[in-house]
Amino acid sequence: ELRVEALRPATDADQAHVSALRAFAEGQRLRALNTAESRLQAVAQYEQALVFFRASGDRFDEVLTAYRIGLVRANSSDFRSALDSLLAVMPLATALGEPNMTASVVNLSGGAFDALGDLGNALTYYDDARTRFRALGNLNGEAAALNNIGKIAYDTADVDDAVPEHRSRSSI
Repeated sequence: ELRVEALRPATDADQAHVSALRAFAEGQRLRALNTAESRLQAVAQYEQALVFFRASGDRFDEVLTAYRIGLVRANSSDFRSALDSLLAVMPLATALGEPNMTASVVNLSGGAFDALGDLGNALTYYDDARTRFRALGNLNGEAAALNNIGKIAYDTADVDDAVPEHRSRSSI
């Protein structure tokens, strides 16, 4: 039998955190449906969760939620808004001291630059992400960043650079 016992009255921060978790969970549910409408609704839920996470002082979930907003916007081909969201959260992700989260934000930002046709910034961000993932020993992240770098080299007909990047990714 599960019993909940109040040890103290809920604070405003507690209530904000519970509201944030509910909105985030609903955003996750909607994102999983993966329709154009559900993605828009997911962003709205994540934006609501973001406000509540800020109010509750939960910086990790604030960064995670902002990242999810960028991810859903990118999956909806709204790359400019995705990039704006990701660049806005980058300083907070860095200050948080969660290096895997920061590397993920950097890598997804590279993807948004790539989709917008800004290959110079895309390569800069992908390479930064690769370096961060490698320093963390995150082989999956490093391989993803190398794959992205190789894709740009291939797309720009720079096969001499694309093949080594692909081989590096494959060896990870």
